[in-house]
Amino acid sequence: MQTDSLTEVDKKNVTAQTVQEVFTNYYQKILAIRKNYAPMSRMNYIDAYVKTALDSVGANISNKVYIHRFATNEKRWTDTDLSEVIAITRIRTIDRIKAISKDVDEKVLNVLTTNTNDKAELTEAEVKAEIKE
Repeated sequence: MQTDSLTEVDKKNVTAQTVQEVFTNYYQKILAIRKNYAPMSRMNYIDAYVKTALDSVGANISNKVYIHRFATNEKRWTDTDLSEVIAITRIRTIDRIKAISKDVDEKVLNVLTTNTNDKAELTEAEVKAEIKE
């Protein structure tokens, strides 16, 4: 019974730490883009970052990189535990990042009359909200 609870705690920690790392990296990248690029080009750089980051995060999730890094009792995990954490982590990172992008696009409907900086600022705010400090 103790092993089961250790595994459950471990699974929650892996997911939480992965989400924290992914969104912190995303937020830091947005801040660097804001600092280094003009408002009109920020969303292009953010979108390009998201495309490469999603591929990288997806590969790291599939290859259990985050599990190996953050799990303390991984040897006790079953295949079901691994599959569950991979699925939940994918939902909480990749799917959430895609949802944020979609949400921002829906909130800033008319690209022709909206300053592209609005999209960058809204993206920054939504990503920051995902980080639990």
